Amino acid sequence: MEQIKQYQSGFHIIRDHGRLVGRKVTPFLLNLVTVGSMMYCVQSAFYPDVTYVPMVSAVLLVSLLLFVLADKDRWLLMGLGGCLVAAVLVAGVLYPAWKAGGLDFLNRILVRYNYVTGLAYDYFDTSFYDNIPMGVILFFAWLCACITLYLGLMIHRQHPVLLLFCWLPV
Repeated sequence: MEQIKQYQSGFHIIRDHGRLVGRKVTPFLLNLVTVGSMMYCVQSAFYPDVTYVPMVSAVLLVSLLLFVLADKDRWLLMGLGGCLVAAVLVAGVLYPAWKAGGLDFLNRILVRYNYVTGLAYDYFDTSFYDNIPMGVILFFAWLCACITLYLGLMIHRQHPVLLLFCWLPV
């Protein structure tokens, strides 16, 4: 009697008779498309002049990590924890740049809000850091890595309803 193996692909279990069929490619592509398109829309709306290379690199690296470690739950959680610790350390070491990038992002949101509503909310002070574009790049790379980790875990744990909410900004 032949044993039927089960492999997970996206949100479906594929029954296979001995070969791997779409084992981890669907969650990998779903994560890339979701986070990549979401962050591309956000960055192109607020920062069309800043390069997309760090954002794409962060999404690809974290998605590849999830792709490699997706079969082993223990290794997946250890890899996610390691990425999160690395992201927090980078944000901690480069805190002035990260803070200036985040505050500049909030200022751009306030500019759009003030323009639409006609109000005049005060902006955050970013005069403590000279290289604002570098801070924005660091902030967006950090944000992309954290969102990719979160969405990759949602895909791995099969939470499609929560994933659909991430498609709303797109």
